[in-house]
Amino acid sequence: MANKVSCIIPAYNESKTIKNVLNVVKNHELVGEVIVINDGSNDNTKEIVEKIRGIKLINNDENMGKSASVAKGIKLSKNEIIMLLDADLKNLNKNHVTSLRLTGI
Repeated sequence: MANKVSCIIPAYNESKTIKNVLNVVKNHELVGEVIVINDGSNDNTKEIVEKIRGIKLINNDENMGKSASVAKGIKLSKNEIIMLLDADLKNLNKNHVTSLRLTGI
């Protein structure tokens, strides 16, 4: 079987879009794990992510910025191959994720 990908998604106040992004990646055949780093959001991003099974949620108590959140997600990932996605992507679909496929995945 091919290597699976760790999908890292930093999120700050993304309650309007994160559910759709997670629904696309959580069951994709190339994705072995999805890690969301909730970067101190003050909307209901955390609660939305908590309701979706199979997502590893990391909460920053305060906003640390995108780079720090991505670094934290990479450090906690278990796969050699990392895919970074923004939580505010619109119209994301399975084919978009598949098109990111690298040789050997």
